[in-house]
Amino acid sequence: MRVKTFLVSISAAVFVIGCGGGGGGVSLPSKPNESQMLRLDDSNAKKSSEATIITIVGSNDVSQNPIPGSNMRLKNKLVKLKKIIPQKLNRSITKECVTGSIQIVEKNENSGSIIYHNCKLNDVVYNGTIKVSLPNGDDSIIKGEIINLSAYDAKESVKIDYAQITIDTIEERTQYKKFYATLKRKAGIEKYLNFNIDVRNTFNGLVYKVDGYIKPLCLNNFVYVKTLPQVEIEFENEEITNASGKLKVASKNKTVIVEFKGENVTITKPSGNSETLTFEEFKNETKNSCSLN
Repeated sequence: MRVKTFLVSISAAVFVIGCGGGGGGVSLPSKPNESQMLRLDDSNAKKSSEATIITIVGSNDVSQNPIPGSNMRLKNKLVKLKKIIPQKLNRSITKECVTGSIQIVEKNENSGSIIYHNCKLNDVVYNGTIKVSLPNGDDSIIKGEIINLSAYDAKESVKIDYAQITIDTIEERTQYKKFYATLKRKAGIEKYLNFNIDVRNTFNGLVYKVDGYIKPLCLNNFVYVKTLPQVEIEFENEEITNASGKLKVASKNKTVIVEFKGENVTITKPSGNSETLTFEEFKNETKNSCSLN
């Protein structure tokens, strides 16, 4: 399992929503500097939007998706989470570290902190603290706040500077707010800044609501992305088969609109010129637009 996926699988199950601002006394920028933003125009509009979408939604093969909430069907992921996190904080972790340790600082049986000290699980090493809250007294709703949580293996590393997370295991919904993270691997560096994502499981797919800044692997700068208001992804046999909805990718007062409708995808560039592809064409182009390895 990819390091980023496993980090999210561990941490997404144990969070406490922080207060406004950066939360927890953390000082983080609300947006990138102007110099960090991509110079967006018609010539790079298509690649930029495709690179952004593949970073958020993932590749055609769901098992390879690297991002929060979508690396595997949310339903399957939540089952895995329950095996890692104790329903009561005064119980021992069911999956102990191979090396290093996990320390639980209990405020009461439903809130406290989990601290990772060079904890190695499945060849991934974790360090950092997660504040935990189980408001219903079980794992039906799990809230939390991460500050400076890192993980690495032989191929890649991830550092979450800050995130507020809510997991609803009944509705099969994961919400990330104020997500600040950096992923490093051979293909390059991927970053999230003040990123918000709401992922909900449906009968045959996932519904995304996204708002925030992201630097995809194959772009040198940040773009702002927002769903209008949501994008629904459909799967069959773990393969993305269709999508519906609209999102925008923006930078330096320039905007690209991507609309999924029926069997077509329409990309409207900053000049207003548009290009329409079939969904299969779009999948193939997007898959090749940004290497995830």
